[in-house]
Amino acid sequence: PASFARAWIWRAAAEALRLLAWAVHAIIDGMVLGACDSSSTLAPLSVAIAICALQDVTAFSACISRMPHRAARVSLAAFAAMFPAGAAATLYARTRAGASEQA
Repeated sequence: PASFARAWIWRAAAEALRLLAWAVHAIIDGMVLGACDSSSTLAPLSVAIAICALQDVTAFSACISRMPHRAARVSLAAFAAMFPAGAAATLYARTRAGASEQA
């Protein structure tokens, strides 16, 4: 029982770290898109990030498939919120720093 609880905690910690890596990656992708200034670079950057996001979602889905349904739903909702959170953080930082819209 004590060893089972310890093993469960280590397994949960490993899953949490894996999910955290994808969440940070999604935040960074959102930050990159949020920092894009011109429409000429936005299109190719969006395609590259979309391809990267498809790979992340595939790996993320494989990871959460082993989780209980409720934990998987919470993880999926959190992951989906990270991309817009990264873009919003960049826009907020630019506004707070006094950067102009035409930077």
